[in-house]
Amino acid sequence: MSKQREVTFDEVSRELDKRVEGADEQRAEQLDQLAATRRAKEAGMLREEKRLTKKYPPDHPRLAEISDRLAVNTNMTRDLDLEAARARADSPRVDAAGWAVHGHVRDQSLKPVGGLTVALYDAQSKWVESLGFACTRADGYFRIETRDAAGATGPLFLHVLSGQAEHLYADTAPLTPAGGAVDYRQVTLAAGAASCAPPVKNPNDPVPGPDAPSVGGPGTESGGWAVRGRITDKAGKGLGGLTVSIYDKDLLFDDRLGQTETDADGNYSFNYRTEDFRDLIERKPDIYIKVIDREGRTLYTSKREIRYEAGRVEIIDAKVG
Repeated sequence: MSKQREVTFDEVSRELDKRVEGADEQRAEQLDQLAATRRAKEAGMLREEKRLTKKYPPDHPRLAEISDRLAVNTNMTRDLDLEAARARADSPRVDAAGWAVHGHVRDQSLKPVGGLTVALYDAQSKWVESLGFACTRADGYFRIETRDAAGATGPLFLHVLSGQAEHLYADTAPLTPAGGAVDYRQVTLAAGAASCAPPVKNPNDPVPGPDAPSVGGPGTESGGWAVRGRITDKAGKGLGGLTVSIYDKDLLFDDRLGQTETDADGNYSFNYRTEDFRDLIERKPDIYIKVIDREGRTLYTSKREIRYEAGRVEIIDAKVG
């Protein structure tokens, strides 16, 4: 008489996981087949549209009908492709205390966009640094997870950024972490840009605009600071080729943090580090700028309008002349 082997809980769990994964792959294959059928129908409808175009004037009802059918078919094919990609995504496995969000990032033509930064922000548009960030893979897939859902209080909002800290997308649908839950997000960008990097380091910083300099990214010390702006004449025309010097106001002697030059449109940006200004007393810099022409003449200074205890990113514009 053969002795029966006792099946452990872990073995049962692994077998169930395999079946679930297999079901997802099977569903993805079925969706692929449906999408292929829709593409075949689209080819037939395109031929029919071409035939009708030769036969009827542009405003004929038959042409409008075939155009509507093509649009519906295109949308259905797109949705099937997206669902198939979602079915194939490796859904994160979290325990009862964990939480995760994953998904895909695509451009407007629905091509996956790799090398972008995905991070979570709170309702005040501050990066939730404790949750880290993710970089999209070549297929546009990303995943962010935590073992402590209770510590990640919501609502949270998904943001997609380029390596230059440009916010390409900000989700308006809030995420609320819950133990044992996994959320999925499908992101479609208006435009794509590559190069993954950490989001702005300081959680007290506001979300930077599209022209914000890279602060806290690769090659910048954590705790990086920046000054940027535009120099124009009184008519608002940008002035290029001018030197902008950045100063930290001190009790005795002002420290020149460095200088940069305006581009053809008058824009400038300058990054500096905490160790460039901080001492035992000063925790934040008191910033002002000087604008100097090619002959060394000072055209403008903001010394009477010092930015006391400056933020991580200060915008100082100037009109000269």
